[in-house]
Amino acid sequence: MASGVGRNDPCPCGSGNKFKRCCGASHAPPTPADRYGRQRTMKNAVSDRVMEWSRSHIPRGRLGGVVGDFYGPGGKPEVAEEDLPLFGPYLLWKWHPPGGASLGTSFLQSQRHRLTPDEREYIEQAIAQPWSFLIVTAVKPGESIGLRDAFTGREVEVREVLASRAVQVRDIVFGQFVRIDGVYSLECLGSMRLPPGAIATVIEMREALEEKAGVRPVTDADLNRLGDGLRLRYFKMVERIRTPPQLTNTDGEPLELHTLSYRLTVTPEQAFVALSPLALPAQQDGLGENTFDANGALQTVEFVWAKRGNKQHRSWDNTILAHLSIKGARLEAEVNSAGRARRLRAQIKKRLGAGAIFESDHLRSAEALLAAARKAPEPEEEPSPELAEMERRMREQHMLEWTGTELPILRGKTPRQALLEPDGREIVISLLTEWERRDPAGVAVARQALGLAPDL
Repeated sequence: MASGVGRNDPCPCGSGNKFKRCCGASHAPPTPADRYGRQRTMKNAVSDRVMEWSRSHIPRGRLGGVVGDFYGPGGKPEVAEEDLPLFGPYLLWKWHPPGGASLGTSFLQSQRHRLTPDEREYIEQAIAQPWSFLIVTAVKPGESIGLRDAFTGREVEVREVLASRAVQVRDIVFGQFVRIDGVYSLECLGSMRLPPGAIATVIEMREALEEKAGVRPVTDADLNRLGDGLRLRYFKMVERIRTPPQLTNTDGEPLELHTLSYRLTVTPEQAFVALSPLALPAQQDGLGENTFDANGALQTVEFVWAKRGNKQHRSWDNTILAHLSIKGARLEAEVNSAGRARRLRAQIKKRLGAGAIFESDHLRSAEALLAAARKAPEPEEEPSPELAEMERRMREQHMLEWTGTELPILRGKTPRQALLEPDGREIVISLLTEWERRDPAGVAVARQALGLAPDL
């Protein structure tokens, strides 16, 4: 039996049970897992008590506007289900009604004498500990998560069962941890984990906070003072992830398939002679089997509009801008953006004039193309070994080129250059970690070229 604690006294662990039915039930000291389980029970009970107390002690009018404050100007009118894990703790511990203290602070001041030491410690921690972006440094599924605050650099290991089965090392989460009776646990956690590559945005935020606070690293007090801004930034990052990315071609133009249709008033051969300079010299005879009539006159031909090189992919010899086909008195061209469609129409008008009468521009958006691709049946045959090998080499070549490419996310530096300073190194390794989950072999080539161990 613990010194000074009677069997019928409240257990000093803060569970709310009598000592004889809690820690006094066994002579063995409680394990961290035991303390974590009791903490969860205690924290849920305290949260319910704070809410119940606020209903009878805080005027209803003072609770108005909490949703607007939670999401910020122009935010959601109601709390979304996925945001409830953050909204509850925000309402209790972080939100300040107009002209007043937080609900948790008011409750603590009023009910301190009725709280156990662990209950008081929990409320004080929930009020004082900041919400922040936390980098996952280690994972024990079903047991715990190692976390590093991206702003203060503080590292902790939190007891956590469910989230520890969902996150991976270098993921970024948004939330708050508290320490009660020597055990760290999560008080709140945003429902969406951010990919490792999001560290570049977080580093930009950290630098802005350090400049605003005038200190490096920033402190918990700085994070609490600027907490609203961090929470709203998290919401924006989540919205960006949930919004489908805009697909573009290699000119950076929104991807949409245009099929241009013309009626020819000249012969197929005259049309081809006029348009063939759009192709590169090696392709100016057409792409495949041209067909001719009985007199040897050209009837059908397919060819491309192309240019040398590619701004985004230095290994490409050329860039195909459009596929064109002439079939008798018909000319059709397929391009993948509105900009290319506009430029091709100008070229056709310039080269054929009245010889080609424009009839239609049939448009299919990227969304429609993706929807059609999802409905398409899976190919019955696996790609040939030769094709698979070619794709593998292309991916590896792309990753090798990436290591020497100047990138906006690295502020104009190449990955090789960025590795020489701490923030750049963290961004490069995080990007590789994120991509590695999809293409381990290609990333292994980049790691080797950069001299990075596989476990970094």
